[in-house]
Amino acid sequence: MCQIYHSNASTNQHVREIIQKSDLPNVELANMYSINVQTVSK
Repeated sequence: MCQIYHSNASTNQHVREIIQKSDLPNVELANMYSINVQTVSK
């Protein structure tokens, strides 16, 4: 099933899953995916 994302969405389901399973600090993850640290924290 193809997912349609909002044009301003900075993450998708796949990226969120990777972030949740990661042991890296939020700052590193934010830099890796070019997103805000607050977005990683969610």
